Amino acid sequence: MNTLRLITVDDSQVIADHVSFLLTKLPWIEWLGHAYNLDEARQLLKKKQPSAIILDIQMKEESGLDFLAEIKDTIKDVDVIMLSNHESEPYRTRSRELGANFFLDKSTEFESIPSILRIIYNQQKMRK
Repeated sequence: MNTLRLITVDDSQVIADHVSFLLTKLPWIEWLGHAYNLDEARQLLKKKQPSAIILDIQMKEESGLDFLAEIKDTIKDVDVIMLSNHESEPYRTRSRELGANFFLDKSTEFESIPSILRIIYNQQKMRK
């Protein structure tokens, strides 16, 4: 495994741009695309078969938590980082229960994305 194959899912253009900026500094990341809604995310997931996903919890009229459950039902070995503006313990707990590997508060933990992706990359290399 030479790269971590990643898709991102968030309905915010600002977040998409910021993630793009962070990822361009990580040569071991193969960014497969960004989805602004869950329909786009499903298509990317099926087409690109990522090994990791950064997923927003709350999207317009949609729940990232529902999509997380769907992902984990179909792809067991994909690593998921959940993002939220709502740093409440019930969101963290539910994310863990549904199989998320990490949970980040966008307002305070966003900058830790590169180091968390490095952890995931190293763990996946060891699993292969």
